[in-house]
Amino acid sequence: MQTVDGLIRLLGLLSPLAVRLLQVRACAREDPERPANAVIEPLMLAVLAQRTGGSPLTMTIGTDLGRK
Repeated sequence: MQTVDGLIRLLGLLSPLAVRLLQVRACAREDPERPANAVIEPLMLAVLAQRTGGSPLTMTIGTDLGRK
């Protein structure tokens, strides 16, 4: 029974993240040139910029966040 409870807690933890990723993906499809800082929270954008080597000020949601 502990395994089921653990999975339910994990699902509760990860569900909001999954919803947010789907929202960002939808925005990227609508307007790929939209500035990333208009859609993504500043802390998350700073982490993404560091990981990709980009600048948070110039990143767009369609071209800089994983679409090539």
